[in-house]
Amino acid sequence: MATYDWTALRTEYITGEFKSVRAFAKKKRIPYDSIKTKSKGWTEEKHRKDTAKTPQIIARVTEEQIEKEISRATAELNASDNIMQKLTVSVTQFCTVYRFPDERLQIV
Repeated sequence: MATYDWTALRTEYITGEFKSVRAFAKKKRIPYDSIKTKSKGWTEEKHRKDTAKTPQIIARVTEEQIEKEISRATAELNASDNIMQKLTVSVTQFCTVYRFPDERLQIV
């Protein structure tokens, strides 16, 4: 009969992406009858760990979304500023060429 490092197997199951102890046993080629008594409480512990991890994941995803939105808004603002500068230069050149007095055209 094979001997197993139950502590290491417990840690691997709890921190892994396994759906059930049965799936874990199959993946590790451990007879389910051998693991089912040793694994009492593993599923509950895995669920507690996953539940505790959820708020951290949500916070990280939210932070990434905010950073993307800030980057997009900054790019739009920079593009808008660039267009306004070019428009101002164009209007000024137009007024100079056609000799419009400055008071007739107001650039905002």
